[in-house]
Amino acid sequence: MYVIGTSGHIDHGKTTLIQSLTGIDCDRLPEEKEREMTIDIGFAHLDLPGFGTVSFSDVPGHERFIRNMVAGAWGVDLGLLVVAADDGWMPQTEDHFSVLQLLGIERIIAAIAKTDLVDTARTGEVERQVRERLDGTPYEGADIVMVSARTGDGVDVLKGAIESNLKQLSGARDTGKPYMYIDRVFASKGYGTVVTGTLRNGTLHENDTVFIHPGAREARIKRIESHYNAAAEGAPSRRTALNLSGVPSESIMRGHILYRKDFFTPSRDILARVRMLDPAKEPGNNRGVEVLIGTASVRGRL
Repeated sequence: MYVIGTSGHIDHGKTTLIQSLTGIDCDRLPEEKEREMTIDIGFAHLDLPGFGTVSFSDVPGHERFIRNMVAGAWGVDLGLLVVAADDGWMPQTEDHFSVLQLLGIERIIAAIAKTDLVDTARTGEVERQVRERLDGTPYEGADIVMVSARTGDGVDVLKGAIESNLKQLSGARDTGKPYMYIDRVFASKGYGTVVTGTLRNGTLHENDTVFIHPGAREARIKRIESHYNAAAEGAPSRRTALNLSGVPSESIMRGHILYRKDFFTPSRDILARVRMLDPAKEPGNNRGVEVLIGTASVRGRL
C-alpha cells in the first residue's frame, strides 16, 4: 500500500487532477464547495494493478492553511507537485516544495497542469522553469508530466509515471511497533468513535489494545476499514480508519497519536535540527514558533 500526496500553489488544479485520476472529489466541506478552494485535507483512492489500492491525500494550497498541508503530507510516500501551466512556479509552490524536502519524501512527480489553457511554447517554458528548480535538490531528474484534467490529455501518462515511481520506492517499514498520527476523528452512529490516519511501522488487528497520547488512554479496536471497505488488518502505509471502544470521540483530536503499548514515552523536551530555508533569517531567543509534528500543530517560543 502507498500514499500519494499533492502539493502546490492555490488554484493550480490539485483537487481536479486527483478527480481526473480517481473519479473522486476530495473537497468534502460545504465551505470548500462554496469557495471552490481546498481548506482541509481530502482523500481519494485508485486501484492500480500490481499495487492494490493506492491512496491520495489532497492538501490546501493557500498559505493560511500550511499546517493542514503538513498534516496531509505526513505519511506520504510519493509527492505529486502540481504547477499550473498558466501561472508557473509560485510562492506556495516553493513553500510546499520545501515541506516535501523537510519531510524527507522519497520521490516526487512534477505535474504541469492546465496545459489546455496555454500554447506549446508556454508549456515548454514552465517545464524548463520546474526542471531548473528541481536541479540540485533530492528530486533532480524527477519525472515531469504535462496534463490537462479538463481534456484528459496526459492523464494516462501521469498514471504510468505514478506506477513507475511506486516501483522504485523503498518498501513500507514493519518493525512490529505500529503507530498512527490521527488526522480525523468523529462519532459514527451505531459504531461510536472512529479515528483515521496513515498507519506506520507495523500492523494492527481487530481486538488489539491500543493507546492514545497525550494521556496514554487505553482503547480497543472493534473494526478496521480502509477507504470505506472492511479490512482484516491495518497495514503499514495504508489509509486506515479504526472504530474504537473505551474512548469518547470528544476526547480525541487531530495531532493525537495512536500506538501499541511500550512504544512512545512522554517527554517535555525536543531535540531538533534546525534548517533555515531563508539564509537571511536567524533563530533568536524568545522568537515565536509553530512546531508541526505528524498531524499536530503546537505554538511556542524558542
